[in-house]
Amino acid sequence: MPGEVMISEIMYNPPDGNVDLEFIELYNSGNTPMSLTDWKLGRGVKFAFSSGTLIQPGQSLVVVGFDLNATDKLAAFRATYGIGPEVDVVGGWTGNLNNGGETISLLRPDLP
Repeated sequence: MPGEVMISEIMYNPPDGNVDLEFIELYNSGNTPMSLTDWKLGRGVKFAFSSGTLIQPGQSLVVVGFDLNATDKLAAFRATYGIGPEVDVVGGWTGNLNNGGETISLLRPDLP
């Protein structure tokens, strides 16, 4: 159902100014898993969700700016915020979050 997945938190000015600690958190307030296939983040940062990306009901998914192949960055990110392995992290957006404010859009494909 439209509107059940939302941006629930944005960290645009992380501790020590480390941009690898910036994130956008999405939350599924619905009762069913939601596929994020073909969804995108737009405006300040750009990110396209991979095919098969799911967000479970009542769960969060975190989008970061760094490539997840940088396992040291991912480990530091999880440690800094106390995020366990039960929370999915996806990433590699382009662009930057503006510390002065901006609009971030969560774009879903049109429903038929």
